[in-house]
Amino acid sequence: MAKKKKRNMLFIIPIVILALLAVACFFLWKCSALGEEYREIWVNLLAGFIASFIMVVVIEQLLKLHEEQKKRPLLIAAYREVQMFVSRINVIWISACKQYVDNWMTISHDALYSDTTFSRILQGLNLEDAPENTLAQNWISYLDEKYNSINFLGNSILNRYITVLDPEVIYSLHRLVNDSELLGRLSDLKSMWELNKKMDVPNYNRLDKYIKPDADDFSWMKDITKWCEDIYPKIKDEPSIFPVAKKFSTSSMTYIERIEFEKGD
Repeated sequence: MAKKKKRNMLFIIPIVILALLAVACFFLWKCSALGEEYREIWVNLLAGFIASFIMVVVIEQLLKLHEEQKKRPLLIAAYREVQMFVSRINVIWISACKQYVDNWMTISHDALYSDTTFSRILQGLNLEDAPENTLAQNWISYLDEKYNSINFLGNSILNRYITVLDPEVIYSLHRLVNDSELLGRLSDLKSMWELNKKMDVPNYNRLDKYIKPDADDFSWMKDITKWCEDIYPKIKDEPSIFPVAKKFSTSSMTYIERIEFEKGD
């Protein structure tokens, strides 16, 4: 979140300058460096800098706090839907990971969304296999159904919560919904699979024939997850607020089934 750090620096720099000027005026007043007749000037300047410092630090923070409180209900609503969006994408890929990646007990969020894990998922996933722990007939139907619901949710978030989401989160969410190999490219997966099947294209059932997530896809997912992690401590006492998962285990279907049930998926 480089832009957020830049905004913080733009706020801090004037404070530092005012503080240095106030210290300089205080020093000159105490020392009367330019003569006794200038003492009143230094006092007035010192008082002015102190007043400016109070305006910048205290009043600015009070206004910011007031604005945050005013937007809090909208922020809570946005968090609930963004958390749901992240969790539903997690459900897809942790299900695939559990079914096609061998010899793991726990896996972190960062390790799940990595080249190593996804290369194993993509090479192993047969689109005509039945996903475990679901009612879907095969993976192609499952992915198509999940894409439609998650895509609708993502566009709904972009339309309703643009005033409370950070610009970086809006960008990452937009790219995930529209361009990402993790989600956006699933829009035409079923039609491409049906065409390849009809034409008897070699390996038409392998998922890596259709999508190849890269570092950008993983970065967009991690940016949105990080936003949820930053916001959660501020609103965790509100009812029906859940954190995003940071790691998953071989028994993660319990987590997945809970998410599916709680979110009515």
